[in-house]
Amino acid sequence: MPRKAIETLANPTRPSRLVDFPGLMVEVHQLAKRIGRLKPGQELAFSGVWGSLRGVLAAAASNVCDHVLVVLPQAADADIVGGDAEAFGVANVRTLPLSAAEGSAALVRDED
Repeated sequence: MPRKAIETLANPTRPSRLVDFPGLMVEVHQLAKRIGRLKPGQELAFSGVWGSLRGVLAAAASNVCDHVLVVLPQAADADIVGGDAEAFGVANVRTLPLSAAEGSAALVRDED
């Protein structure tokens, strides 16, 4: 058995593929339990999430919920986060294209 497979079996919380990260987040941070406590009509919001972690969080939530809506402050990031979510295992990603937003990429993107 390859060393990597042995290490993965010895340490199941060590992800070996991109698609393993959302499940790890669900497990370690008890995301299913937190979402399960929500009552109908309640929302769950996360702030301070940036970079590819937005896609990981969307994928983790999609492991627990039937539908996940991700709202981003910059319309130009929709395709990026959608692509990240697909890389982390989300099968049906839909993004609002920038052309459907008002203005251009230069107008909807603030300083990073």
